[in-house]
Amino acid sequence: MLSQNYPVDRKMWVFLGSADEEVSPTICRSVLNKANAAPGMLDVSWYDGATHDFDNPGDKRQAIEANRKARDDLMQRAAGLLDRIP
Repeated sequence: MLSQNYPVDRKMWVFLGSADEEVSPTICRSVLNKANAAPGMLDVSWYDGATHDFDNPGDKRQAIEANRKARDDLMQRAAGLLDRIP
């Protein structure tokens, strides 16, 4: 059973698609909302209409407009994080 008191002891960023057909976005969001995380340790990005594996560059996943938008946003955010690494 999935823990309902997930301890977040490292900075974590979670990217969720509301139309994920493999992992329940509702359950994920619920667990993350209950996570035992200090302020600033947990960031959640929610993408309306994005499916599971929305960042897959393949034609099948990228044929979905919400996946393209989510992937573009994720890639910009990831680039920003990598740019800050010395």
